[in-house]
Amino acid sequence: MQLTDSVSSELKKFFKNSFTRNVVTLFTGSALAQVFPFLITPVLGRLFTPIQFGIYGQVNSVMQVLGSSPGGRYGQAVVVPKSEDQARALVHASFLVTIIFTLVSGILLYLFDDSIRELLSANELGRWLLITPVFVLLVGLQRPFNFWLVRKERYRALALLKIVQTTSAGVLWLAFGFLKVDGGLILGYIGGWVVFTIASFYFCFKNEIHLVSFDISTLWKSMKEYRDFPIYNATPIMLTEFSKQATIFLITYLFTLEETGYYNMTRMLIYNPLTIFGMAFSQVYFQKIAARQQEKISVQSSMLKVTFLLLVFAALAIGILHFWGTELFAFILGEEWAISGRISEILIISYALQFVVLPISTVLTAIKEVKLASVYPLVYFLAVGSLLFIPFTDFSEFIYWLTIAEVSAIVVFAISAVWAVRRYELRLRMG
Repeated sequence: MQLTDSVSSELKKFFKNSFTRNVVTLFTGSALAQVFPFLITPVLGRLFTPIQFGIYGQVNSVMQVLGSSPGGRYGQAVVVPKSEDQARALVHASFLVTIIFTLVSGILLYLFDDSIRELLSANELGRWLLITPVFVLLVGLQRPFNFWLVRKERYRALALLKIVQTTSAGVLWLAFGFLKVDGGLILGYIGGWVVFTIASFYFCFKNEIHLVSFDISTLWKSMKEYRDFPIYNATPIMLTEFSKQATIFLITYLFTLEETGYYNMTRMLIYNPLTIFGMAFSQVYFQKIAARQQEKISVQSSMLKVTFLLLVFAALAIGILHFWGTELFAFILGEEWAISGRISEILIISYALQFVVLPISTVLTAIKEVKLASVYPLVYFLAVGSLLFIPFTDFSEFIYWLTIAEVSAIVVFAISAVWAVRRYELRLRMG
């Protein structure tokens, strides 16, 4: 009886904990956000062909690379300072950098569109690359809104926003698919981001963010103080995203656009949901670690507990997909997509471990180890880039080597993260 009461008491404490409540809120929102896209996937698999998914994957890859750091990562820094004025200034700094980056990238894409498609061996894209600056602008505007809500601990709003984004994109995909609209997958994705950004602005407006007036001196002071974010974080993050997305074009170059479509479907069904769940957890965890850093409190114990919890989830995902990936994909999407299932059985290992790494990377940013946080992006870039020098005999061999490259980068980053946290703990003990 005493044991039962003790367990019950610990469970009550666990669920009353604000960190636990916030994580559960965002995880619930993320789970609900994936329900509609998951339910319509069998329909999308029949409305669009593997080649259409391949073209969408190519355009989306360019968008993800250019949209990885449009605001110079100043948006992410919004959570870190104690001062509200400084946090607000960082929002404006992110907007400023976003506008400049969008204009420059738009001009370059317009001038060199043909050359870029030829370089990427992606002539099937037509003029779809020119829509990329729209996506870059939307991401650059939404991201600081997102981290402002994290700062304010408005996790219910963040959960609702995720549902709004995925549902609106899903509705547009269905509509464009049934209407046979050219580029329906691309237009639906952009449309989802339009709704997402507008809704984010609405929630931030309700949570004391004033965009009209700001102090120039505070803006420049904040940009200077947090310059490590654009210098040491933005470029490596873009390199990582480039490495991840370059696999789309590498597959098209080495194999066929159809196999690119199979790979992209695997990413949509497995990697993207895991990333969304990882981001949901990271946002709450980032705020918690940033608060501890401000108060000069240890983070090591918390990091170990979180890492163990995430590893359990990762092991569960690997166990399910590694053994039944092919059957699940064939059942959900039809036999035509069984190849995507076979790919998932291999890639789930690196996808699940990246799910674990994502929150850890926020720890390094929160404790101001921004330079060291760039280790993973750089190592990942080099590891995946090395695939260019390997002569592959078939598509399956490429997937195996891609997984090995990604896991190698994750291991190197884990070692550097442990070293960084120990250094932070040593600084605390030394006063």
